[in-house]
Amino acid sequence: MKAIDRIGEKYGKLNIIGVKYSEKEKRNLAICECECGNIKIIDIRNLTSGRTKSCGCLHKENTARASIKHGMYKSRLNKEYRGIKQRCYNSNNTRYKYYGGRGISVCDEWLGENGFINFMNWSLKNGYSDELTIDRIDVNKNYEPSNCRWISMKKQARNRRIKENNKSGYTGVQQRGKRWRAFITTNYKTIHLGTFDTIEEAIKARKNAEIKYWKEKS
Repeated sequence: MKAIDRIGEKYGKLNIIGVKYSEKEKRNLAICECECGNIKIIDIRNLTSGRTKSCGCLHKENTARASIKHGMYKSRLNKEYRGIKQRCYNSNNTRYKYYGGRGISVCDEWLGENGFINFMNWSLKNGYSDELTIDRIDVNKNYEPSNCRWISMKKQARNRRIKENNKSGYTGVQQRGKRWRAFITTNYKTIHLGTFDTIEEAIKARKNAEIKYWKEKS
């Protein structure tokens, strides 16, 4: 293939926008524009062989990523991150049966080579501090940005997993015969909210009680 025919091709982060022949070096050179905006002249052979994939910014990114991982390894945030993976994927973990054993998993965005970096960025943008713990808004769904938040341990206890004998699918709402009972626990006391003909009425009563009793304590 002629060098000029490679204009428009992309290798890694580099787009070939022009070519030239070096009489001094006796080789074809590609004029490349990197995704970061830099322009760099590179030996075409280094592009086609995969040796060069960016203007140098990719190496800097990888170095920075490795530095962050190393520096954060013993951090509280990394402990939380490793914890959610252990609960979901390590069958020897004492809490696995409540997570991975029930089909709970971690989203692809938070797994793999960049998993912790993505998790860290999301956490810092969503109120993380060392005093908080990660919590799934819907305890029957996975660890993913749309279903997670950082809250206090006390508040997380209120979002505990629904018991197996709870057919309502909502914490604090239980079926009693053909009717539905709603209740809430606050200050170590269980408050009966009423018994209703429909599940919708019971859930509404529970939600109203959460606002009434928990709003100022969250």
